[in-house]
Amino acid sequence: MKTWQHQVVTAESGRVNWRVEAAWVLLPVLLALLVFIGILDGGFVYDDHLQIQSNTWIQNPDLFVRALASDAAAFSSSDGKVASPYWRPTFVAWMIAHAGVYGVEDAYGWRLSNVLLHAGVTVLAFAVCRRL
Repeated sequence: MKTWQHQVVTAESGRVNWRVEAAWVLLPVLLALLVFIGILDGGFVYDDHLQIQSNTWIQNPDLFVRALASDAAAFSSSDGKVASPYWRPTFVAWMIAHAGVYGVEDAYGWRLSNVLLHAGVTVLAFAVCRRL
């Protein structure tokens, strides 16, 4: 009886059968897409209005360095004090990139990127599990 491992790595060549690998990874990716695809129709919600639409630091290239070096909500502080205990330069860079590509009026591109990122992370998680 052939096992999944045997089907993936052929005994003759020792090479990975990428068609079988792709078939196995496709299922969790499709599941991830199916679960989150419904968010594409929605607009900005809750803190998106403050974090994205009202955040001039992610919209103004002159403020990018300041945004990356400050706490995540520093843009909302009028007195220059720390507005939150969170320094998230990767998150802020993600928002800067999205504001530049998609703007801050429509949430569709922002949400699509998040769904695709989630699907990509699913592939990476599959690859890690596969290696284990």
